[in-house]
Amino acid sequence: MAKPEKKNLLYVDDSKEWTFTAKLILEDTDYNLISFNDLPEAKQYWKENSETLSLVICDGSINETNDGRRWANELHIAGHKAMILSGDDTLGKVPALYKGKFNSETFLAAIKKAIGRKKG
Repeated sequence: MAKPEKKNLLYVDDSKEWTFTAKLILEDTDYNLISFNDLPEAKQYWKENSETLSLVICDGSINETNDGRRWANELHIAGHKAMILSGDDTLGKVPALYKGKFNSETFLAAIKKAIGRKKG
């Protein structure tokens, strides 16, 4: 029996430690993590590959205050699946996980929930 194809996730965070940790957690799962530490680079990748991505995960602030949160909100409003992983525990309409509650179980659960929700 063939293994199901991995779901591609795009994660952008200014911290290389966070993107590295996320990649380690997802290494032996059904997810393939593509990560960036610069928002314009992540946006360019998304423009070229959005149809192959199951979810975009953004830190709240990457290159400037709240830029990741704004992009995740724009994606969400446009009907794309997005999630915020941030040290700021302010929650909005976009699915989010507060970094203060981050561990492998909460991260995987948040991803599954964000991917499983209806678009829009």
